[in-house]
Amino acid sequence: MNDFMFWFGLIANIITVIAGLIAIAGVAWAIAGRPKLAFSVSVMASLTPSLNIVATSSGSSAVRNATISYGAVDDNGFAMWGSGDPVSNPLNRGESLLVQAFEAGTTHFGSPARADEFRVPLQRGDGFFVTVQWLSPLFPWRDESVTYVWPPRLRFASAEPERLTGRKQLRFLERTRDPKLNPHTGGPSPKRYSQKATDATFDELIHAHQGVVVVGLAPSWQGEHWEDVQRMLEAFAAKHSPNVKVLTVTSDENPRLNGQYVDDVVPHFVALRGGQVVATMDGASSMADLESALGQHLT
Repeated sequence: MNDFMFWFGLIANIITVIAGLIAIAGVAWAIAGRPKLAFSVSVMASLTPSLNIVATSSGSSAVRNATISYGAVDDNGFAMWGSGDPVSNPLNRGESLLVQAFEAGTTHFGSPARADEFRVPLQRGDGFFVTVQWLSPLFPWRDESVTYVWPPRLRFASAEPERLTGRKQLRFLERTRDPKLNPHTGGPSPKRYSQKATDATFDELIHAHQGVVVVGLAPSWQGEHWEDVQRMLEAFAAKHSPNVKVLTVTSDENPRLNGQYVDDVVPHFVALRGGQVVATMDGASSMADLESALGQHLT
């Protein structure tokens, strides 16, 4: 009888261990094969940069209940407008979603958007954010999500957006959705890094700075193009401050500076040190062009 109980207990213990190992293996398999999204980001550099974000299903199980929310954002992290779209079908392994943010009026497509493609036109000067949410495979009562934030200081620098997850993402989303923090209801204005200069203020502004001063000059008749250049210069100033001071001059309103610095091509850029010209550049298609031309003088 004792032998029987011994062997019975031993077999029961072995069965229990095997069942436990099978359960652990099942959990490990579920975690390893859970629905996942892999993200890739690309920025098309220009004076009005556009952004592509691709989310690809990379798990062995389909991604379900995916939703894309997006909107405009300023440099203080305030959402100026927003919208959202559900993804119509589960995303099986290898299937992707494409989010494209672009300047309205300057980008045109030759065909309608596909079901897995979300085209978001931006107004002039807007930043952009997008949140991708999907059903958690391990905790079905909650969602997983990733947010990309592309404020103007990053957009017009043709830089990649910041990726937010966890608490940082939650804080951002709470801030964008709180009407009490909206700048149109009394919140702070974004900090400005570049300054406008005139014939009357130019000399004082450049002599007040010990390092390099970069000046962008263009006439008012360039209209929206000059506005785009000034946004790029603001992003340039935000990146290189405080070592570099950036000034903008509307040349046809300031005849002394126009005659002193502008040649036949506008916009025209001048780098000054101690009031002396150390580098010049005609035209610019992106901030990278300006940094390339002035690189050795920016440190």
